[in-house]
Amino acid sequence: KCIFVSFSKLLATTVQVFTCVCVTDEEVELEGVPVAPLDVRCHDANKDYVVVTWKQPAVEGSSSILGYFIDRCEVGHHHWAQCNDTPVKYARFPVTGLIEGRSYTFRVRAINRAGVSRPSRASDPVIAIDPHDRARHRAGPSAPFTGMIKFTEEDATVGVVPGEPTDLVVTEATKNYVVLAWTPPAQRGHEGVMYLVEKCVAGSECWQRANTGMPVKSPRFALFDLAEGKSYSFRVRCCNSAGMSEASSATGDITVGDMLGE
Repeated sequence: KCIFVSFSKLLATTVQVFTCVCVTDEEVELEGVPVAPLDVRCHDANKDYVVVTWKQPAVEGSSSILGYFIDRCEVGHHHWAQCNDTPVKYARFPVTGLIEGRSYTFRVRAINRAGVSRPSRASDPVIAIDPHDRARHRAGPSAPFTGMIKFTEEDATVGVVPGEPTDLVVTEATKNYVVLAWTPPAQRGHEGVMYLVEKCVAGSECWQRANTGMPVKSPRFALFDLAEGKSYSFRVRCCNSAGMSEASSATGDITVGDMLGE
């Protein structure tokens, strides 16, 4: 932003005019763009997934808001990465692909026909971790060591192929994405497990892997590459170092459309 300041000085025979140009790093705010969104919060955080919500800007600008961009930043870094390629209409967004054990903050920008708003204030940091592990962290340190060591036989579940996930449901379905949730298998041993999400166009028998480039560790997953107006069914498998489970029961056919889940 440039600020021009001018003043004059009267001498005995002449008038001298001085002009100063002040340059700052402050971004120029476009006329008519929305103000920043408000109250960015994180919900349902898991090992590699979190839902970000916010409140719409108090002032929309010269035209209605077309959507929002969500940015994330790993705590301790200064690089903000945009999470979505196209603006999302609703004031909530499922962020996937987080790295387990790392902490993140999020911010949101609104867009209308005049341009993109300034970023919102960043959310409070959230750690990508299993909710049960988070509860143990909050509970504080474990009981002090008593000096006694208890030996147990090797866990019989180690090296066993996990069971299939259960209770698979669609929790959200919009133009932009569909969110799935399920219950992890009871039989999975003590090692970490990952999930393989599959989709099938209604009327066909062709199941395709949905998370080919993204390992899923949380019992939640958002699918973005779906065709609006088409119907799909979904199922999930679980795997560990011992092998892969059978597929879960498939969902019913879900039509990708402009509907927000409860």
